[in-house]
Amino acid sequence: MPEPLAPGHELRCPHCGRWHTITKYPGTEGTAYTLEMLFFECRKGRYYAGQTGGSARYSTRTAHHCG
Repeated sequence: MPEPLAPGHELRCPHCGRWHTITKYPGTEGTAYTLEMLFFECRKGRYYAGQTGGSARYSTRTAHHCG
């Protein structure tokens, strides 16, 4: 079972096939739903990834760092 989505995870982009970091909604005000929205950026666009704690329709992974 996939791990629930969280900021800092990575998503396999449906546009370019690369891995992009998932980030939280950039605002500080909004509804409970909008404040839990997660996004990724590709080709100068921001795309919806899912909700914090939810699942994505694309492959995701916990980010790993070298070094």
